[in-house]
Amino acid sequence: MKINELPTPCYVIDEGKLEDNLKILRYVQDKTGAKILLAQKCFSAFCEYDLIGRYISGTTASGLFEARLGYEKMHKENHVYSPAYREQDMEELCRICDHIIFNSKAQTIVNTVNCVGVMGKGIALVFKLRYPDLFKKFFATIVPPSDN
Repeated sequence: MKINELPTPCYVIDEGKLEDNLKILRYVQDKTGAKILLAQKCFSAFCEYDLIGRYISGTTASGLFEARLGYEKMHKENHVYSPAYREQDMEELCRICDHIIFNSKAQTIVNTVNCVGVMGKGIALVFKLRYPDLFKKFFATIVPPSDN
């Protein structure tokens, strides 16, 4: 198809130029040890994820749907960042993401736990899954030792 025959609007991607740029990114990764991630907000042409995934470390997302796209289409390292997460999204995010980043100016992250102390939902569940030793220490402090 000739370029003047393309239906509009449409995106046209020169895969040769894209691959040339990806080779530069791979060179930077190799020389610096840095990981380069595809920010899906600025480039979500997932039809190119197979090609892109040959050169960079993975994807980064700002929510569940982008994280799911990266997980399903790139099959590499998957990061998500947000100032807040919906409780109902956390279980899936924990399963499909390698890194969950809280976009906060705070220097510490506070782990909230309900009175039951099971850490079974939301951010508490994320902490329990990501930091099992933290959960064990927490649980040991709220449950008195057995007299057995």
